[in-house]
Amino acid sequence: MGHSCSGQTCAMLLSFLASAPLWSPAFASLCREVWSSYGCGAASPNGGFASDGHVQLAATAEGTNVCTSAASTCCQQKSCNLSPCSPCTPITSTSLLQKSSASPSALVLGGAGPGMTMEDPKLEENGQTLLYVHIHMAKTAGSFVNGALALKYERVCGKKGYSYDAYQANLRYSRNLSGDSISKLFPNFHRQRVPSWVMSDIGYEDCDWLSQESRWQFWRKFHDWTVEFHLPCRDPIDHLLSMCNHKQRVFNCRSSDLIDQVESCRLGQDRFSDELNSSSDFPNARLKCYNMSMTSTYIEYMGTILQKKRRQAEYLYRPTNEPRDMSTECLLYNATARAIVERYMKAQPYYAFCDQCLDSEQHLLRAQMTTTTTTVGLNSGLTHASTSSARNDTILYAHVHVEETESSHVNEALSLNYERVCGHRGYSYDAYQANLRDATNLSDRDSFIKFLWWPPQHPPAEVLGANALNKRRRLVFKQGEKRHQQRKGLSHGKDAKYRDAISRLDSKYSRHQVPEWIMDEIGYEDCDWLSQESRWQFWRRFQNWTVEFHLPCRDPIDHLLSMCNRNMPPLDCRGDLVTQLDSCIKAWRGTTGTITDKLSSDEFPYARLRCYNFSMASNYIDYMSTLLQKKKRQAEHLYRPTFEPRDVSTECLLHNATARAIAEQHLKQVPYYAFCSRCLGSWRDLLR
Repeated sequence: MGHSCSGQTCAMLLSFLASAPLWSPAFASLCREVWSSYGCGAASPNGGFASDGHVQLAATAEGTNVCTSAASTCCQQKSCNLSPCSPCTPITSTSLLQKSSASPSALVLGGAGPGMTMEDPKLEENGQTLLYVHIHMAKTAGSFVNGALALKYERVCGKKGYSYDAYQANLRYSRNLSGDSISKLFPNFHRQRVPSWVMSDIGYEDCDWLSQESRWQFWRKFHDWTVEFHLPCRDPIDHLLSMCNHKQRVFNCRSSDLIDQVESCRLGQDRFSDELNSSSDFPNARLKCYNMSMTSTYIEYMGTILQKKRRQAEYLYRPTNEPRDMSTECLLYNATARAIVERYMKAQPYYAFCDQCLDSEQHLLRAQMTTTTTTVGLNSGLTHASTSSARNDTILYAHVHVEETESSHVNEALSLNYERVCGHRGYSYDAYQANLRDATNLSDRDSFIKFLWWPPQHPPAEVLGANALNKRRRLVFKQGEKRHQQRKGLSHGKDAKYRDAISRLDSKYSRHQVPEWIMDEIGYEDCDWLSQESRWQFWRRFQNWTVEFHLPCRDPIDHLLSMCNRNMPPLDCRGDLVTQLDSCIKAWRGTTGTITDKLSSDEFPYARLRCYNFSMASNYIDYMSTLLQKKKRQAEHLYRPTFEPRDVSTECLLHNATARAIAEQHLKQVPYYAFCSRCLGSWRDLLR
């Protein structure tokens, strides 16, 4: 048959084939023959139709023509629209994004459409937390999958992006803004290309889905975890040509050594091994595969398992390849060379496994799809995540961090055990490892680097036991000045002393003391609870947000003595007491002195200001636990004291009634204390 290609003809064929309810093998074979005879491309392995295994998404990103096969004469330009062999229309990144948001199945012919849905998604198995692991094989649309999932869903972790900072990272890329805190440390990396060192620094305890480009041995650290590996499979010839294009090489079919030509193009083949399918090496894991041509279907499938973010955004794809020039790809036209190369490629472990997997029960998407009338979209709602039932709106709980009110403890404790907690004193996404590092007192470079390669597992009970906590507290106080001098001496050279990636950027900070500029870089779109020590002007960022401010209140005299203990010598009640009081509160008056007036003003029309007694900090944590989402992995918070113990024998205000009366009268003029005296016990009191 030698029909000429017609966009209308192919569109009619596509419509007919899509409406066919059940295909017998003979009917399917006939359909493929008719489809190919009209020059509309070859049938894809999953029953849909593409050309030579070209996935629509990857082909669009590389500028190739998904409608072209070796025998086809239509669509000779660089790109075309979604209907095979229809008149060629360039696909822009904007139109691609619109299609991916509106109908993911439209991106990939053969993807899930009407009549298909996914079943049995879950985040737990036999009582164990299940980690979904994406094996990022080079040139299999892994970057797109990672980036799109991180932007849309919670607890996605990967080389090409994390959920916690994806919103702002995507926004910066859309505005052509380059550079961030990661690129300052590692010039060739950024928040959408995260170094393995930083990934280990963050930890994997708060991940539901994880993608990595490392060698397969990387996954051995999850030996004891319950894991489901997801391996994308791609047509060998199409995959090879994409890798050649990435390396800017042109495959030479006239070469006397075609195998050498293949090896010069291959990329990242050590990311897969048959060991990943071995029960001895990974006793709690199973290996599944999916066809790369079903990339959008895979994203849909994971969308039924992962928790959808409350704030959605349109993903801007970051291409990793230059457009392919198919006129130079001789393997598309030289049948002899193609046969030799294909035979060699299919003998390699990755392609050999894919070949048998795609026709077996290990095929992830084929095994999970059944006939129904429902379509699951990329933006489908949460179905299997354990969310809080206390609220469904998008209110932000903003904790006003007042010094010496146990605010650091509150921030760290909440971030360790609850999701979407953000603060100057810690974030949810990295709290587990930050707490563990502090428990093991890692502060020097050698022990820190050694620590990074520990397998991610729960710490021994004795690490976080009561004896260890007491020992840690004594160590902090005993070595107070020595540790202070050590911190002052931190440097950024080869022999630098640091605790984590943030302290490597600036030795004054760490993952338990995050600078404001990094908080802004991460963004606040994925925060349910936020704490900050800055001046009240910081909160102007949220003037158009629905916010509930939480202000910890402390007895004025007790608070004053705690501040003096931190910043000044003991008060002398026989001297100029007012001057001494002003000196004690000088460091924080600008932060909290007028904050109550501002946060309760018309400047924040969608906010309300509430309070709680600082002595009930543990009750406040319990209260927030009814509003926040509990983490799947829990740990005991290691309390980190921020000041030396008070010596009450030197605090004259506790014994001198006259001096105390003067101090109380003076402190009543501070708006913070005046507001607290009115708030506690009123309807504004959170815990009354």
